[in-house]
Amino acid sequence: MSFFGDPQVTETDLLNILKDFHEGTFNGQTINVILEDTFLAANPQEGTVESTQPEALCRTVDVAGAKHGDVIVIKGTIYYIRGIQPDGGHGRTVLILSKE
Repeated sequence: MSFFGDPQVTETDLLNILKDFHEGTFNGQTINVILEDTFLAANPQEGTVESTQPEALCRTVDVAGAKHGDVIVIKGTIYYIRGIQPDGGHGRTVLILSKE
């Protein structure tokens, strides 16, 4: 069986994608997000260190009106929105998050 008209996309592929989805709460609404810890590059010559930061991939329509400092709750953890990166018309937005 093929999905999305692509014989290379299998049911297993879709299930692997779906396991990354989590329920979140934004502005009182339940939304689906993919939560990731994104690696931040370091520059030892400048004395910077390596780190990760949480990011949530969301549907743009679900986070319309999001502002820096707004709260989103994912898997019971409170995150503050520190950055908003819409994808330019494809319907997805990455929220850069912080626990503080």
